[in-house]
Amino acid sequence: MFTVIKILSRTMLHAFVGGNTAVIPAAACYVDIRAFAWPAVLVTMVGQGASLGMQDSVSPLKVLAVVSLINAVGDVLLCTFLGYGIAGAAWATMLVQYVGGFLMLKSLKDKGYDPLAIKVPRMEDLAQMIKITGPVLLTMLSKVAFYTSITFFATSLGTVTLAAHQVMVGVFSLFSVSGEPLAQTAQSFMPGLLCGGQQKQASLMHLARRLLQKLLVSGVVLGVASAVMHTVVTPFFFSIALTPPALALEGTLLASGDLNFLGPNMAFAFVCRTVLMLVFHKLGFGLSSCWWTMVVFQMSRFIASFSRLTSSKNILNNI
Repeated sequence: MFTVIKILSRTMLHAFVGGNTAVIPAAACYVDIRAFAWPAVLVTMVGQGASLGMQDSVSPLKVLAVVSLINAVGDVLLCTFLGYGIAGAAWATMLVQYVGGFLMLKSLKDKGYDPLAIKVPRMEDLAQMIKITGPVLLTMLSKVAFYTSITFFATSLGTVTLAAHQVMVGVFSLFSVSGEPLAQTAQSFMPGLLCGGQQKQASLMHLARRLLQKLLVSGVVLGVASAVMHTVVTPFFFSIALTPPALALEGTLLASGDLNFLGPNMAFAFVCRTVLMLVFHKLGFGLSSCWWTMVVFQMSRFIASFSRLTSSKNILNNI
């Protein structure tokens, strides 16, 4: 990833921003610096996944708190006092990602695991890993590609519109991130319950019901909270309300091992909604059409996941 970004960053940025070439120098500077952090990002993500798999959510939280504090101090120091601008923000973020990676490795070592004991995987293990990660990778790529396509269409609407869109994306991320803990809770606790006896399976159904209740309440509360912001348009409200429930349901699908449904379904949703957004763009509907397409995307994720979880084909309905 580092090599690809360093070689193709400007080419990809030119293709992405279209006529808004004024943003390319600053964007290229930021991307080039952040590319150095790829090894640390991967280490941190794997370490966090391992901790959550061991049902330890405290260690990743501690790491996040430390790196967030360091990042905030670094941003203020490099951007405000030393005047490095966007390059300073990139350097600060890149450095704290290495700090986060080191802290995650230390956390795993404190639990008795040697994170540096690297071994060549057997072909059987590699095949099993590909079988599991393939659908998950397809799911994540489809999701990220759709969000990226929204920004791509927003860039063609002018620099001011793009800036407004980025502000909305930031607020959207702030509100919708509450669904991720529910998804990770399902992925951390449900597999162990699925492999247990009848008592554990009863606990699993209780946990699933509680998750469903919490995600529905979370979506409604966040949607209402966003509605009081007078600058927020209607599709923005619906996008925020639908995202946490969709995330939690998808986390439950992952926990139940229903990977062959989740990946292709997300890819299908990405293709269909991108085509819809392209049609809206050709008709000249502007930025609001991008966010209405987001509403359709999140609604389709929620309906598809909910339908699958309540169908006879899901393992949760066969225990």
